[in-house]
This record gives sequence, structure tokens and C-alpha cells, in this order.
Amino acid sequence: MFELIQGLDADVLIWIQENLRSDFLTVVMKGISTFGSYGIGMIAVTAVFLIFKRTRRTGMVSGLSLIFGAVIVNLILKPLVLRPRPYVTLDDLEPLMKELKDPHSFPSGHTQAAFALAVSVCLALKNKLASVLALAFAVCMGFSRLYLGAHYPSDVIAGALIGTASAFAAYGILRRLEKKRYGSFRSQ
Repeated sequence: MFELIQGLDADVLIWIQENLRSDFLTVVMKGISTFGSYGIGMIAVTAVFLIFKRTRRTGMVSGLSLIFGAVIVNLILKPLVLRPRPYVTLDDLEPLMKELKDPHSFPSGHTQAAFALAVSVCLALKNKLASVLALAFAVCMGFSRLYLGAHYPSDVIAGALIGTASAFAAYGILRRLEKKRYGSFRSQ
């Protein structure tokens, strides 16, 4: 089963390299991916949410979901799985970035953080435009990791699932705490 997934993962990455790469798109994908480095972009957005009373709940959900996801990805799964990055194992893949400090690929931390933020926005902010933009950004983040050769598709899918689950867990915990404190969950 693992060989089948590995084969499909490799085929997708080589297809992206051969059919979608362009100078313009490379600049865009590097920019998107850089925004997610060390979760700095998602942490900054979360900090902005925390400043304003109207978005504070979204910031709390996002912050907690980012913590949950980072623990699961960086402290549990990456050290457990130890999957090498695709540019290390695929001879035909030309990476579009310098070698990364973290040699492990599974799961994608960039994608996890982007989906943790996006789903937090969907659950707590309840603004359709913001939700669509956040989800579109999260999808772009995941694609950027494939485009640049930093992750396999299964890494990105796992990161998206972990980020989503982290946001739901954070939302549920904060909702229960508010119900306990206020007797009901206040919207916005």
C-alpha cells in the first residue's frame, strides 16, 4: 500500500514539474510558501485577530489550533515517520528552493498551519468572504509545497486534515469553556 501511495505521490510531483511550472508561478509559489515559514504568517494573522474585540474569539481559536497542530506535526508525527523530502528521494524532481533545515516531509507543517487558520476563520468569524479567502489561501499554501518540491501530495493532505481537526478541537474547547463561563456560547 505504501509503495502505491509513494508512486502516486511521485507521479503527481513530476506532472506538476513538467506541466505547470513557469517563472511567474514560481515567484508566486515561493512567496506563498515563505509566508508560512515557521508559521510566522499565520501567527501574525492570529495576533491581529486577537487585537480587535470583534475578532478576538477567532484569534483564540486560531492560536489554540496552531498550537495543537504544531505539536502533532512537529513533535509527534515528523519524528515518528521520518519520511525524507521528495527532492531527496526523487531523482527526476528539481526542487525550486534551497535545502530545508527540517529533512522530514510528513506531514506538511505549512499546510497544517494554513488550514488551522482557515478553518478557525470559518468556524469562529462566520464571515463568508473571509472564510472563502482563508480557505483559498490554505489550498494555495498546500499547492505551493507541491509545486516547490518540498512535500508529497500525501504530506499536504495529512497536513490539511490535521489543521482542520486542530481547528475543530480548538473551537470545541473554547466553546465549552464559554458555555461554562457564560451559560451559553456567544457569537462573535
